[in-house]
Amino acid sequence: MKVSVFILFALLTLNISMNAQSTSGRIDIMLTQQLADREMGGDTGGGTTEEMPKTRGAVLQAAYASLDNGVISVQFIQWLPFATVTITNEATDEVVYEQSYANPTDLSIDLTGEAGGDYTLEIVSGEMSLTGSFFLDF
Repeated sequence: MKVSVFILFALLTLNISMNAQSTSGRIDIMLTQQLADREMGGDTGGGTTEEMPKTRGAVLQAAYASLDNGVISVQFIQWLPFATVTITNEATDEVVYEQSYANPTDLSIDLTGEAGGDYTLEIVSGEMSLTGSFFLDF
């Protein structure tokens, strides 16, 4: 009986440890929105950052992105009629991925065949533009 309880405990501990290892490889990609996208009234010229409206609360992004074992996951929080996702190798300026989507929700982009290095992720929809950098390492 004691041996059975010990084996059960060991298997549960091993299972918890394996789950923790499988989720530890995920890295969030910090996406930043261009300042011109936040100007009120659609006027894009002549203003400085000091003249721009101040945000007093959290600004929700339209999308969030993460990297897990060479796969980029993009989750769209805000409804967008269309979006273009572009991934560029910063060292060579080569566009390794570009795709336009209608009504995107969740995307998975597999980059396992690409060379390691610094990359830029850009999401554009209308006048909204989100950009983030990440390092791809295999």
